[in-house]
Amino acid sequence: KEAGLASYSDSFKDLINLMFAFDPTHRPTISEIMEHEWYNESTLSSEEVQQQLAELLGSSEEAKLNANADVPDDVPNPDVFNPTGTSKGIDGDSDEEAKLPAIERRVAEYVPAFKRCSQFFSTSPLDALFNTLLVFVSSQTDTFSLSPKDYSVTLEVTDDDCKLSLGVSILKVADQDKYCVEMAKFSGNRFEFWA
Repeated sequence: KEAGLASYSDSFKDLINLMFAFDPTHRPTISEIMEHEWYNESTLSSEEVQQQLAELLGSSEEAKLNANADVPDDVPNPDVFNPTGTSKGIDGDSDEEAKLPAIERRVAEYVPAFKRCSQFFSTSPLDALFNTLLVFVSSQTDTFSLSPKDYSVTLEVTDDDCKLSLGVSILKVADQDKYCVEMAKFSGNRFEFWA
């Protein structure tokens, strides 16, 4: 709950403290727990439980509707696709407007059993997620590389003497219309880095 410990009643906290007493001989028996004030308090009716669930689900649905509200419209600089930093037009004439190369990438599948360092889920379109990732990465560091096979980026971020090597991948969640954006730390101490 958002209110933290303040959301729990004093009688509940008392019972929990008794049950987790350091000395096992001071812990209550089952019959003593059943006689405790908190155990004997009145409970919510079925209608009250349904009303609270409806309120919680309503706020959850509202959060889902707002989940894609802040997807940036920025398009990554075409130079991010070319490690040399030069980008030529279609016919080789560098005066033409730079075009993004057409690369066929596959979207890897998200496997819940292999949770990594950090992840979040989105129902945004795949290209919008990838472009947002590229805009963010190119704003944070010049040391990164794109996978030519899938929707992933490997990057190094340096702050003072700390260096962090990360990989960020966009994975398809099986049988669902959403993607997992997953970040994994390859090397470096993230605690020193973010201190």
